[in-house]
Amino acid sequence: VVTQININPGYNDELMDKCKTLSDYSKFVELTRTYEKQYPYETAINLAIDKCINDGILADFLKKHRNEVVSMSIFEYNAKLHEDTLREDSREEGRLEGRQEGRLEGRQEERATNISRSITSLRSLSLSDFQIAEYLVKTYDLTTEQANQYIKNVDTV
Repeated sequence: VVTQININPGYNDELMDKCKTLSDYSKFVELTRTYEKQYPYETAINLAIDKCINDGILADFLKKHRNEVVSMSIFEYNAKLHEDTLREDSREEGRLEGRQEGRLEGRQEERATNISRSITSLRSLSLSDFQIAEYLVKTYDLTTEQANQYIKNVDTV
C-alpha cells in the first residue's frame, strides 16, 4: 500500500510548513514547470536550478548535485513520457474491449430479433406456445424458461 501526498503549491500546507526541504522541492518542481512552458525541458531545469540557488531554495544541495539533478530530472521526464504512453496503451485496450463488447451486444440483439421473428412466423402457422417453445429450445439452445420468456415478450410487443 502506498500513500500518495500532493506536494503541489496550495496542497498539504501544514506538512510543507513542517518540512522545509519538501517545501523547497515543491518550489523547485513548480519553477521547472513554469519555465518549461517557455523553454525546452533541459533549459527549464537549469533555469529553475539557477533561480533556486539565487533564492536560497535547496541551494547547497543544488550546487553540489546540479548534474545529478539535471540527469535525474530528464530521466523523470522520460518516465512521465513512458507513463503517458502506458496510459494511451490502456485507453486503446479499453477501446478494443468496448468494440468487442459492442459486437457481443450486437450479436445478442440479432439473436433476440431472430428468435422473435421465429415466434411470429411459427404463430402464423398456428403452432401452440408449447410447440414454439420446443422449437426454440432445440434451435437456439435455450432452456424452456428462456423460450417461454421470449414467447411472453413477443406477446407484449
